[in-house]
This record gives sequence, structure tokens and C-alpha cells, in this order.
Amino acid sequence: MFEAPPVERFNPQEAGAKFFIRNIKFLNNTIFTRRDILTVIGGVPSRSFSLTELFELADKISRHYCNQGYFLARAIIPNQKITNNTVSIVILEGQYGKIYSEGDAAYGPQVMAYLNDLKTDAVIRSDPLIRKIGVISQLPGFETEYTLSPGEKIGQSDLRVMIEPTSHAFGSLNLANDGSRFFGKNRGRVDITLIPEVIFGDQINMTLMKTSETFDLGRIGYARPIGHDGGRVKVEMSRSTYDLSGQFDPLEGHTTGYLAEVSYPLLIVNKKETDAILRAQRDEIVEMLAGAKFEKRVNEKFEFGISFEQKQSLLTAPRRFGQITVATTNVSSDRSGAAQGRALILSGNIEQHQRIARSSVLKSRLVFQAASRQNLNSLEGFSLGGAHGIRAYPVGEASGSNGFLGQFELYEPLNAASAAYLFLDYGQVTENAGENTRRLAGVGFGVQFQTNV
Repeated sequence: MFEAPPVERFNPQEAGAKFFIRNIKFLNNTIFTRRDILTVIGGVPSRSFSLTELFELADKISRHYCNQGYFLARAIIPNQKITNNTVSIVILEGQYGKIYSEGDAAYGPQVMAYLNDLKTDAVIRSDPLIRKIGVISQLPGFETEYTLSPGEKIGQSDLRVMIEPTSHAFGSLNLANDGSRFFGKNRGRVDITLIPEVIFGDQINMTLMKTSETFDLGRIGYARPIGHDGGRVKVEMSRSTYDLSGQFDPLEGHTTGYLAEVSYPLLIVNKKETDAILRAQRDEIVEMLAGAKFEKRVNEKFEFGISFEQKQSLLTAPRRFGQITVATTNVSSDRSGAAQGRALILSGNIEQHQRIARSSVLKSRLVFQAASRQNLNSLEGFSLGGAHGIRAYPVGEASGSNGFLGQFELYEPLNAASAAYLFLDYGQVTENAGENTRRLAGVGFGVQFQTNV
């Protein structure tokens, strides 16, 4: 993405000529002290050097700067007359020149506000620059491209940010037949994303879902950035109504959910990102049995989590991502004998994608949950069945408080809208406070279709 500006250094005609050196004078070094640099090259020399050996010393200094993140820094041996057995090494540490934006003028000032910490004449270091780029890349509504090019002064590089707007409204349609036998096996789901720009970087997400039985879900959420360092806050509200079928046929009800979430990127370095997430959630469930009120239940949850992603650095390198959370929950109910009380829950979802051919990808996934008590309610329980679990079983099959599942999938895209896959799934769940452990496994073949609108 970035290229170091070319540095012209003295190219001697007689590289084998020897010079007795007692002292080295370093010029323009601000990041590392003279003592630091001497440690890198092995101390103060007192011997004869050829020009080639002096260049090797300069290269060693350049590599040290680069290893510490100053990827544009160069140590050079300028044309000079060596007097008093002293040689001068000039260090071009690589400073910012102009920092400016091009492209969509409406976004320019807002994007540049995220780069205010990068100052002209400041030494360029990879980690702060990559973090800024990573934070900006997560903002919706536009795409950016960054270029470093030689500046007006020797050792300076200008940073140009090219800004291109993207769609401010998009969505997806999902049709599936792997739903719960109680809520309806067939379902349709529409996800819509809008970028209103009430505040720069904000976003509205909406979800509508309906099943072949009487289950309807609506969800709307709003997210926006906090400050200019990657913090983000999200609020969400959902409402669902249902009329169960099968053995639960007389049962119907509705659920109202509220969620607030704050996230912050702890680490953004080359191809790696780690975020901290703090989430509070409240769900209110009212159920009716044969037309009469059966139960009102309130579930409150406070959760802290770490999400991570390691992107591919090479075509054959794996991509790893996932999230691990610790949550405390409290369930209250007005029905005598209902499962309620507090619980501490550790859960995780870790996934790896490994490219094994030009287009084929081997996907592996581990999901687990460990709770401090059994008999959790359905909102906090762990279920094995469904499209995101043991795919040979319906949603809700084999539910409990503690469990794990593993998935392996060989994924092969057919075209832009479809893909084929082979899968192998295995999982285990403890269904109640006794020794009632259930294991499920499945293997099969599938075809996936997706339509974006």
C-alpha cells in the first residue's frame, strides 16, 4: 500500500578503499539517541572500514528503524571528506509532508478530522497510521485509498486520501427452510441498511422476518461513532409475536427487546484487529396459554466481550475471527416454578477460513457455552440444531445450558450468487441439572443462494 521514497546515496567507484574510523557522527536522529544507535551497530568502532562495510552499518540502522515501525526511515552515507577519523551518517527518519484529501469534497473535512493527530514534520510510524486507516475504513458511506508519495523536502512524504462515496441504502433477502418445528420451518428474512448521515458515520439497520407459522420479528438499530479513535455506540429495539405449533400449539406470546452496546478497538495493526465490547440487554416476554395469561418473564443481561480478527496476509494464509464473552444474567418470572435467578455465562465463537485451492475454502468453527447453573431459559440456553449448528437437525433441537459444537465445511463458490458445500458437524449439550447429556452429529451436502438488493 505504501512505498518508501527513493533515496540516492553515495555510490563509490572504489568500494574496497579503507578508512580508519574512531567515531561516528549521527545527523538528524530524533527517535533514537546516539547510544541507542551505537547499541544497534555494536558500539563505537575503532578500526578500518571499507565503504561497503560503512554502507552495511547504515543498512543495519535502517533495518532497526523499520523493525520499530518507522518503515520510511533510511540511514545514508553522504559524500563527505573523512577528517579526524570521523564519519557522518545522515538519518532520514521519514516525516509527513502535506496531509490532504481528494475526491468527494463533502466527506473531506470529516475524514480529515480522524487524521488530525498526524502532523506535518512528525515522523511516520506504521502502527498509528494503520490504526487511523483501520478506524476510517469501518465508517459506512464511503471508501478510501491512501497514497504516500515523495514530499517537497528531502525525507518527507505526502499523505493523500482519496475518498469515493458508496451506496447509502442496501439490503439482502434470505429464504430458508431450516427453521424450528414450533415457530415454522420455512421463513423469509429481509435486512436493510441505511446511512442517514444525521451524524457522520452513523448507520440504521432494520430486520423483518416471517415464518410459515405465526412468527413475526421486527428489529431496528442505530449506531454512530464516538470521537475519532474508533469508539462506537449502538442502540437497538426488537419486537416479535408468535403462535406456536405442534405440542406447544395453545401457547402464544410476544417479546420486546432492548439493547445498548459500546465497542472500542483495542488493537489495530497490520491484518489484525481486537475490539472490546460492553453490552446491556433487556428482554420482556409475555406468554398466553389458550387465551389466558400464562407468564411474564424479564431477562436482564450485562456482557463484556473481546472480538478479534486476523486477516489473510497471503493467499494461502488462514483468516481467523471470533468473539469470547462473559455475561451475568438475571431472570425474573411471575409464574411459580419457572426457571429464574442469576447466572454467570462464558461463551465463545471462533472460526477459521483456510483457502486450499484457487477458490475452495475449508471452514472450521467452534462454539461453546459454560454456565454457572443449569435450567437456563430459552434466551440464554445453548442449542445444537439449526443452520448455524448441527445442520441435519432443526432449530431448537437438543437445548441446554452447557455445550459445544464443531463444524467443518468445504466451501466452493459456483458464481456470484451461489455456492456448494460439504459439511460435517458434531456437538454435545447438557440438557438439565442431571446427567442428561445429548450428542448430535451430521454430514451432508448443500447449495447456498443469496440475493442482494
